[in-house]
This record gives sequence, C-alpha cells and structure tokens, in this order.
Amino acid sequence: MTQRFEPSQLRTEQSSGGIDHLPGEEPIPADQADQILRRAIALQTDESTHSVEPINRDRLIRMARELHVEPDFLLRALAEHQAGVSLDDRLDTVWQQVLAPDKVMATRIVRGTNSRVEAAAERWFRNHEGLRPRRHYGDGILWEKDSHPITSIRMGLKLGQGTGALRNTRGVTHRVREVKSGEQLVSIEANTAGLRKTGQTLLATGAVATAGAVGIGSVAFGGPLEPATIALAISTLTVFTASTIFGVRMALNRLTRGINRALDAIGDAFIPPRR
Repeated sequence: MTQRFEPSQLRTEQSSGGIDHLPGEEPIPADQADQILRRAIALQTDESTHSVEPINRDRLIRMARELHVEPDFLLRALAEHQAGVSLDDRLDTVWQQVLAPDKVMATRIVRGTNSRVEAAAERWFRNHEGLRPRRHYGDGILWEKDSHPITSIRMGLKLGQGTGALRNTRGVTHRVREVKSGEQLVSIEANTAGLRKTGQTLLATGAVATAGAVGIGSVAFGGPLEPATIALAISTLTVFTASTIFGVRMALNRLTRGINRALDAIGDAFIPPRR
C-alpha cells in the first residue's frame, strides 16, 4: 500500500518587500519617522542611475496629506523655502559659531493682498528705517542706507519709529510671498557678515595687545614665563575676547529686535483700529 502525501498549501501572497511588510509592529516616533524618510530619499537618490524628477506643488500637497500635515502649514513652509528661510542657515565655521552667522532672518504671516503688504513694507523701510532700494527682486527689495542729508537728519532726530539697527548693516532684504489668497509671508533678512569681520579684526587686535603685554611683562617681571607675565597676558586676552564676543552678540540682538519691530509694524498696518 502506497502512502500518499498531500503537498503543502502554498501561500497566495508572496512577500514583496512593500510597505505592508515592514519589519516590526511598534509605532515609530514622529522625529524618527522624519529621519527614516530623509534617509530613504537620500538612498534612492544615491542608487538611482537617473536624476530624480522635481516635485510640483500639487504632488507636494498630496504627499503632505498622506503624512497628515495640514495644508496651511505646508504652504507656509513652502513660502519660507522660496523666500530663502531654510537656505544658508548653518554655522559651518568657528567664526560663525563664536561671533556671527552670515545673516539674521525672521518671518511673519500678514493677512492682506500681496500688493498692499508690499506697499506697507516699502513705506516702513523708507520712512522709518532710513533706507533706500538698492536692488529690486521679483518678490522683494534689497535695501541700503539712505545717506541723503534730509534722511540723515530725520534719523538723527529719532523721527522714525524703527530701532535704527537696520540702517547700519551691509544690506537688508525683505520679501513678500503669497501663502494663499489673502495671506502673505513677509521675511526680513539682515546681512551680518560685516559684523563678523569686525569681530575678527577686534580679536586680532587683542592678539597683538596680548603679545605686547608679554613683552611688557618680560621687562617688568624678569621674563615671559614668570607667573606675573603670564597672568598679565591671560587677563589682556580675556578682556579683549570677552568684550568682542559680548559686543557682537549685543549687535546681533539689536538687529533681531529691529527686524521684529519692522515685522510687527507691517502686520499692524492691516489690523483694524479699535473703536
């Protein structure tokens, strides 16, 4: 008698490695999910033999909806990206970390038409910051100090409502980008590269002063390695370094306050007066 074996039943579904067969069942925190998605995109870009097609606005909105991101937040993030908010914001060098970055920037959402918000921004920079246009962009203006005598007198007499900090930079750029109908993203960016270079110059002066202190100490205390000479050199270097960093940081804070003051004023122009 021959024993008969039934063949084992094959699975109708084969593992495809798709999203339904991810290893593990534990939920992933949102910050880790963001890192995983970024890494997956980077891997795909590295492995692809062809360039990745750019993503248009509608597709980006669909992708955000799948990730449960509200459209309003996506549109604001897109407007900020187009205005350059997310560009060049890294501190790549020691000087940028210790002294100042290349720029200081802030943004604000203002409810109004694009043309009216743009006009309000121009009025503020001309009348209250003492600036004049240097270059026009499609969505904004690069401003510089207006050295006209009348403007200088007005600013000297504090007739403008600005802080005066933006007037002393290498350049201030404002941009107005539509987030959606009736809602504009206003960004203001101040160039701070000059401030960093000033700090570097002061630190170099401190190094020279420290070397001079070593020479004076050597004569006064009998040698460069004497404790009194070393103490004099350290105190000189510390004073110059601390005062320079403190001064640069204070200037950065003034710039930040000036930018926020301008954004507040532009936004306040569209708030109905109280009765």
